[in-house]
Amino acid sequence: CSPIYDTWYPAILKVRPNLLVRWLLAWNERLANDRSSFERLPDAMLPLIGSLEIDARIDVLERIVPHGFNPDLDQVVAAAVGGDDRAMRELLSRQDLTNHHRAALAGLPDERWFERAVIMLDAGSPPAEIVASCIPTMSVWSGDESDHWNQYVEAFTPFVEDRDPRRAAIARAGIACYRGLVERAAEEERREAVYGLR
Repeated sequence: CSPIYDTWYPAILKVRPNLLVRWLLAWNERLANDRSSFERLPDAMLPLIGSLEIDARIDVLERIVPHGFNPDLDQVVAAAVGGDDRAMRELLSRQDLTNHHRAALAGLPDERWFERAVIMLDAGSPPAEIVASCIPTMSVWSGDESDHWNQYVEAFTPFVEDRDPRRAAIARAGIACYRGLVERAAEEERREAVYGLR
């Protein structure tokens, strides 16, 4: 990636948040106008999006437009929502961004994750769809796959007895989903241990 993106842009945009919003929207517009283009979002931009004031992040969510499959747009959405309930509601109000709604729930669930998950549940998404959102568009890990998925089982478990029945229902769905992935991966690992790699 160019040093312009790695060093100069972040240094400038960090102190000029309005310019960052304009840059993001211009990037988004270029991709929307040319569906064959796949201009990557510089990695250095994502922390800057998350550091924007909430009004600026909501401005981004109000104005971005979808443009086919692009995992970078998922990351912009996730960074703009952050852990903010108001931003989550703004995202869910954008029906044209339905394919990107789940991006705001990517990652291991925690207390703040469940707050956003309940908003998504109240908006009409079923628990099974919500818990599947934990898996990012581009998912990688190291070590055994079963251990990777088991992290999700462990993260959902404390919420099974939650006083809020909505959170408990989401937690149960999460455990069922990821326990199934653990068992499938463990079976593959056992097969590979006995017979070697496929």
